[in-house]
Amino acid sequence: HRRPDQLIPAIRRCLLAAMRMADPRILEPIFVVDIECPTRMIGRVYSTLNKRRGQICEENSLSGTTLSRIKAFLPVNESFGFTEELRHATSGTAFPQCQFDHWSLLPGEPLEVNTKCGTIVQEIRKRKVLLEQIPTVDSLIDRQ
Repeated sequence: HRRPDQLIPAIRRCLLAAMRMADPRILEPIFVVDIECPTRMIGRVYSTLNKRRGQICEENSLSGTTLSRIKAFLPVNESFGFTEELRHATSGTAFPQCQFDHWSLLPGEPLEVNTKCGTIVQEIRKRKVLLEQIPTVDSLIDRQ
């Protein structure tokens, strides 16, 4: 018979090695952002969205007004501080509303430090107080 303190480390290494060998990818949450602003401020809204990897889907003029409604997709990771930056860029005339919409595959290799994906992995590892170096498969395999 084996006790949990004997099984858990072996199972943990096995699962980590399997995940490491599985060619991992990262999915990032995406917000749909509805923005109402004066038509003359659309350029500033587009500029602010582009700085944060936003993708514009629709643009409609609201009939009978000088306002426009823009619908865009914005990664959640890029949304922190977005409202303040947008309001500053448009002198307080743009009003965004964010709502979760879908998950999107983040391009790049999460195990390569010089990619956006790898940078996110490194930030997460620092926040969780893990070793900066991702363990290699060889370090997870038991040798007898």
